[in-house]
Amino acid sequence: LQFQIIMAQLLLRLSLLSLWLGRGCLGKPLCRDVFSSSVAWRDCRVQIGGLAIQGAAAFDQKEGPTFQTYLTEVLNASHGLEFEALALNFDQNFEYVAASALDFIYSNPAAYTCMMVEFHLSTIASLMNFRKGNSLNQFAGVIFARANASEFNSISDLRKAKVSAVSISGLGAMQLQQGELLEQGLNIMTDVVQLSFTGNQNLIIEDVADGYSDIGFVRTDMIDRSVAAGKTKWE
Repeated sequence: LQFQIIMAQLLLRLSLLSLWLGRGCLGKPLCRDVFSSSVAWRDCRVQIGGLAIQGAAAFDQKEGPTFQTYLTEVLNASHGLEFEALALNFDQNFEYVAASALDFIYSNPAAYTCMMVEFHLSTIASLMNFRKGNSLNQFAGVIFARANASEFNSISDLRKAKVSAVSISGLGAMQLQQGELLEQGLNIMTDVVQLSFTGNQNLIIEDVADGYSDIGFVRTDMIDRSVAAGKTKWE
């Protein structure tokens, strides 16, 4: 009993310390807790949630400088606003919006369209990718296998494959491939040996490369990025 009391006191102190540190780092109250949406926000904190298709670390490195650092630097002096970027997985993408636990959401086109209809969201801006000196306003989905997987050469061969995709709500790494395959008579949900969702497109490439999956679904340029980073190579 004495041990349990000591542990309870320790956990309470740790919780209070965590709360104090959180307030100290973040400083300002959440804008949505202080102001209505029709009032100009000042001296508060704004949360932007983003779909982290390559994982939280990659999201923080790529989007954090814009969503958190840059916006805070620009709007803190004039309006006293601090911005916080939250990396979300596919489930959290919908859960946070449904719970009104965010002020802004940055997501893929398919997920955003669903949330726009269901939760009455409004579009503020859209993203155009920039790759190798070119602006890209479209992207597609890729179906790929290992170079030495000679048994997978056609759509019908997928029936005997273990497939990795990102999420049922993933556009470039699930829905685009699913739609194309349905048109050719293959239901990816029922007609393959195994369908796994990784929640992270980098893991799809790794799973196929390591032999855990036979076929991978990713959006265009994901493999190119992996090649550029020296993690894999085209053959």
